Amino acid sequence: MHLELKLTGKLDYERNSFKRLTLSARDGGSPVRSSHVSVRIRVTDDNDNDPIFEQLEYSVTLLENLPSGHVVSRVQAHDADSGAAGRIRYAISRRNKATAQNLVNINAITGDVVLKQKLDRESHNGLRVLIEARDSGPNYQRVG
Repeated sequence: MHLELKLTGKLDYERNSFKRLTLSARDGGSPVRSSHVSVRIRVTDDNDNDPIFEQLEYSVTLLENLPSGHVVSRVQAHDADSGAAGRIRYAISRRNKATAQNLVNINAITGDVVLKQKLDRESHNGLRVLIEARDSGPNYQRVG
C-alpha cells in the first residue's frame, strides 16, 4: 500500500502553523470496512518576511557639544517570521557617507543610535543616517 500527499495550495506559517486532516481508507468488500486516522501537520517557517521599521523615518534635533556615548534615538523594527528568521540585528548602512559612519554607531540588539564623537554644529549641521534591520535567517538574510 502506498500513500502520497500533495499540496494543492501554499502553506503559510504566519497564518497557521498546524494543519489537521483525517485520512480514511475503505476496502472493496461486503460489508465495507473502513478505518480513519487523524494527521497533524506541523508547518515550518520560511524566511519569507522582511524586517519592517515602526516608522519610515526617525528625526531628531540635537544640541551641540553632546558627549560621545550619548543615545540619540532608538529605532525599532519587527519581522513576522519566527525563530532566528524573526530576530533582528541593526547596523549602520554601508551606503552612508563617511561622515555619518564616523559620527554614530548603533547597538545591534537594542537599536540605540549612539554618538561616537562629540557633536560640533559647524561640522555636522544636518545629517542623514541610513540604518538597516537584518533578520538572522539561517539560509539567507532579509533586509528592511
